[in-house]
Amino acid sequence: NFDITPFQTVLVDELIPYVDANFRTIADQPHRAMAGLSMGGMETRTITMNKPEVFSHYALMSGGVYKPEDIKDKSKVKLIFLSCGSKEKPDAVKSSAAALKEAGFNAVSYISEGTAHEFQTTSFAILVDEEGNCSAILRVSFRQSIEPDCIALPPQVPCKFFFHSQRFFPRHWFQVDVLV
Repeated sequence: NFDITPFQTVLVDELIPYVDANFRTIADQPHRAMAGLSMGGMETRTITMNKPEVFSHYALMSGGVYKPEDIKDKSKVKLIFLSCGSKEKPDAVKSSAAALKEAGFNAVSYISEGTAHEFQTTSFAILVDEEGNCSAILRVSFRQSIEPDCIALPPQVPCKFFFHSQRFFPRHWFQVDVLV
């Protein structure tokens, strides 16, 4: 069994407060989203179910689905986005989105035609502005070390920082790329 507790603690109790303290954010649940691809989707699903008071926008990309009965307080969820490749299990994504809509959730699905489960496992955090629009996307990647080539910013990444949790991952780093 996978124990989400260390990552959930770093994300919710350390990384989000750090980002809120060092970047212009609206630091509350209605303006915070979490999205994940693949294993990041599994982590997103687990953390959003455990911490509904932290996130209001959920996105699972090739990372499973939500069922209406999974979500205890419908009023806390503004948007659920589900996606996968057409070579994965698109029927599960479509039927989950339909069931969520039928239960009164704002749910959207997207099937990427001709694709499979083929992207690098990454977790995303989406920062939402006062109007509920996306103001920044943070890509969080797990790293064993910071190598010199990691410091150079690719052109599409306007800002990058490294985050270290001495308490849970003493020999590892999280690389955070601010994408927008």
